Amino acid sequence: MSKSLNQELRSWKDLESQIGGMRTTRNGVPLSKRDNCTYCTGVFLQACVLRDLLSSSSPDRSSRIIRWCKTIVTFDVLQVSDCFKKILSFMRNYESLDLSYSAFKQHFKSDFPFIGDFLSPIKEEVEDYLSSPSATTFTIINQFCSFLSRISLQDIDLDVESLQRYLATEKRLADSTYPEPTLRVLNRIMREWFSTYHDEVLVPSHGNGSVADVPRRPSILDKYLVMKRDTRLDYWLSSYGDISSFSPRWSDERLQRTCRVQCVAKSISTKRVISMEPTVLQYFQHAVFRNIDHHISEHPVLKKRIHIHNSSYNYDLARIGSTDQSYATIDLSDASDSVSWSLVKALFTKTPLLRALYCTRSDKALLPDEEVIVLHKFAPMGSALCFPIECLVFAAICEYVLRFSGIHYPQGIIPYVVYGDDIVIRTELADHVIEILHDLNFVVNQEKTFTKRTLAFRESCGGEFFSGINVTPVRLSRKFSDLRPCTMHPEMVPHYIKMANNLLDYKFRIARLWFVRNLLSLPVSLLPEFGENESQINSPGYSNYRHIHKYSRNWQCDLILCGNISVTYKPDSLDDEDIRYFEWLRASSLRTGDHLGPVDLFDIHLSRPRLKLKSRFVSNS
Repeated sequence: MSKSLNQELRSWKDLESQIGGMRTTRNGVPLSKRDNCTYCTGVFLQACVLRDLLSSSSPDRSSRIIRWCKTIVTFDVLQVSDCFKKILSFMRNYESLDLSYSAFKQHFKSDFPFIGDFLSPIKEEVEDYLSSPSATTFTIINQFCSFLSRISLQDIDLDVESLQRYLATEKRLADSTYPEPTLRVLNRIMREWFSTYHDEVLVPSHGNGSVADVPRRPSILDKYLVMKRDTRLDYWLSSYGDISSFSPRWSDERLQRTCRVQCVAKSISTKRVISMEPTVLQYFQHAVFRNIDHHISEHPVLKKRIHIHNSSYNYDLARIGSTDQSYATIDLSDASDSVSWSLVKALFTKTPLLRALYCTRSDKALLPDEEVIVLHKFAPMGSALCFPIECLVFAAICEYVLRFSGIHYPQGIIPYVVYGDDIVIRTELADHVIEILHDLNFVVNQEKTFTKRTLAFRESCGGEFFSGINVTPVRLSRKFSDLRPCTMHPEMVPHYIKMANNLLDYKFRIARLWFVRNLLSLPVSLLPEFGENESQINSPGYSNYRHIHKYSRNWQCDLILCGNISVTYKPDSLDDEDIRYFEWLRASSLRTGDHLGPVDLFDIHLSRPRLKLKSRFVSNS
């Protein structure tokens, strides 16, 4: 990194110190010390990004960016967040070419009196975009409005508001009715798709996340010790042979089909409501997921429409749609929570999949206040079956519209693709799809749905395109906080490396240097390695000159001492060797190809992994 760049960062670090001492508020309530640090640092990093983004413009930009940075932290953080969202939504859907900058500001002034100061760093770009929309100006505006969109605050209580929305969705599902003719057609499509479905083999597995039965983050051992059954599960598993063969241990307690609801970080303004499934249900949900996944990948139609492990198909069609408007992108609000059990039953009746869906779902949910409610949704976020069933439901709706449109597309033209609640479909079919979605009580997110042929913007699965050009912005991760990389928080090291590399790809030098300098504050024996891989700090012309070097006679190469994130486990007890052996056999059955030698060996640990930052010598090549 050049001397001039280091000097520039030092001058900007003075700004970081200045705004770091200011107290910010949310709804008039001062933020906690750590949330204040997170937010102010985020604003500072946005200023650094703007400095690089606008470096070729007028000389007074830097002073305007600095003034903006000092001013923005005096505004309420919720108002700032809302202002970013409203401006971005307006720009994405902008069609007129005769709106002046003054009229634009007047449009927002009643809700955001500070709009003039708010837009001061990008005033020229906004004026240019209003008179002649282009990918160049939109990229700058999009980056300006999106950088802080995912930043989350840890000490703000948003649980009540998020749970109210969750319960409102449950009530909407309980009151939902569906048009019978539509259900019959969708069911016919689903029966056709699953006429060749086979599930003779079940290979269940435990996931990495939390479960309802264990109050803390559980290990694999903890999960095997709370495997419970009920009559419904026994009924389903009996067709696969000896039920006891599916687990080395079974608890004497009966299964309670109640998931545990929890709120997790999403943004400054809201939290995401997820659920932790009962251990045994999650265990078998993974088995059903594998069978569905395999069926989709082998089906002649579904494998072209649903790509569970790859969102690039959505990206590609969204890019094409932004170029010639031949494709529309549709986004839904609370889609995962809006797929009702009654809808799933209607769509999957008389298919070989329905019994598995019924026998592996939770019936109730335990809220944070200990209230238990009956679930009207099919599966909450947290269930392994939430995503694939969501994909199948929306794909069936698109297929319904395609068949009844009477349009026959030439070979090579993809009518639609679905990835979760992200739908990309031919523009001429989009309005009918939205109509069916409304009929089935789904809520279309109008601000993130783009169907007009007069709009050059499309977005799907996080990929954003304007007139065929990728305008996807850099965003601060939800993991970003007041914590810095250190031996006490080794998990921050890969997060900072990823962010630094992402900023390098966008040529945001100053913001990248901030992350690199924090990584270089680690002890010399724990410094991350510079290199070309995603686990290394990417840098042009890297040399690792800061590291401790030594020459290896055995390997005849230069070695450097660097930090490495290692995973450690507590020793497993011999009393649990039956569980370890069972888990090894289960994991081995999922491996493909021949097991030929030492490189194919793998070990099984029953305890929870612990991250530790350790030093080791590696080749400097």
